[in-house]
Amino acid sequence: MNLLHSHSHEYSFANFIGQDGIVRELSSLVSSVNQVKTPFPDLLISGASGMGKLRLAETIANELGVDFVLERVTHELTISDFCGFLTSRKKGDVFILLGVDLLGDAYSEKLANALGRGQFTVLVEEQEIDIDVDDFTFIGITSEPSRLRDDLLLCLKYIHLSAYASKDMVSLAVQVTQNAGMKISPEGAEYLVRHTDQSPGQVKLLSHRVIAYANSFDKKEIDLNLVMEALEPVDDIRGLEEVKDLHAFIRGLSGVEFERLVRNIFEWLGFEVTYSHEDADHEIDFFVSKGEEIIGIQCKCCADGAIEEACARDFYSSIMAMEHVRSGAFVTTSNFSNSAREFAASMPIHLVDGASLLHFLSKHRPSFLLSALE
Repeated sequence: MNLLHSHSHEYSFANFIGQDGIVRELSSLVSSVNQVKTPFPDLLISGASGMGKLRLAETIANELGVDFVLERVTHELTISDFCGFLTSRKKGDVFILLGVDLLGDAYSEKLANALGRGQFTVLVEEQEIDIDVDDFTFIGITSEPSRLRDDLLLCLKYIHLSAYASKDMVSLAVQVTQNAGMKISPEGAEYLVRHTDQSPGQVKLLSHRVIAYANSFDKKEIDLNLVMEALEPVDDIRGLEEVKDLHAFIRGLSGVEFERLVRNIFEWLGFEVTYSHEDADHEIDFFVSKGEEIIGIQCKCCADGAIEEACARDFYSSIMAMEHVRSGAFVTTSNFSNSAREFAASMPIHLVDGASLLHFLSKHRPSFLLSALE
């Protein structure tokens, strides 16, 4: 990923809702750094999915008044690239690493040495050489802190984001709608929050769903009835008992909702999902990986008609154009033509039609239907 981000006024401790004790402590640390130029501690931020870990890391960088570099641990990251990345950091840089728990032992050891003693050792022509690194600030993000090596944990100040209070999530729903130029009633915000697990990620996603629904009626005032109408499909899911109803629900999803459903299925199956790729194009919606294999995924929500061979060929061409991706899965609510199936049979792409998807969902009756609307 290796992306450089500039700070934004939206990312501030004043605008960060919830986690009050943690925010006060971090605000005090930032004040010390800015006033007397003391080093900011390297951090490990943990918490469940959707708890705002990345948002907090970005807020810290913004409050320090510096740009930050964001990197995600993937199977493509080589040890030489990782070492080069560490040595390219400058004093005062903020380096945010997503999925730090996925680092292998060799990577973790070099990172621990870089943070603990300001240098790490590399092997050059069978000779060990110490490489110095500048004093940058490291922020690791994880949902599995127990998987980190002890020597790395000793270098990091540990911060755990716990469950949010309902009042904080109501405030977040109000904030999100205000940022969109709308106003949600207290009753509407409370109803919305009750449809989530009270994580910031879910509250934001459902808030955006309500905002989109309100926009379709050119409404700026969002009352309880409007929220109930916008979230009616979420309530309907809980009453689905028959396969026929499930089929109707899937066929009624928007393209974005269908993509989220498919993404959640892969996560439930144990795949790691990557939402962007440097050489992705419009034929690829996201990537999944398990072990060394990276698979490109395309999702197509169609009401009628079969996916023709030309679409399968375009998808295959997109897969083959990528250096690190050699297989793909094309998932649709519809079906595939015979020529599309014949083409795919001899290619490293898998076609998943609506009937197959319906069978899978009917068999498992998965809770991840809800996540299609999160």
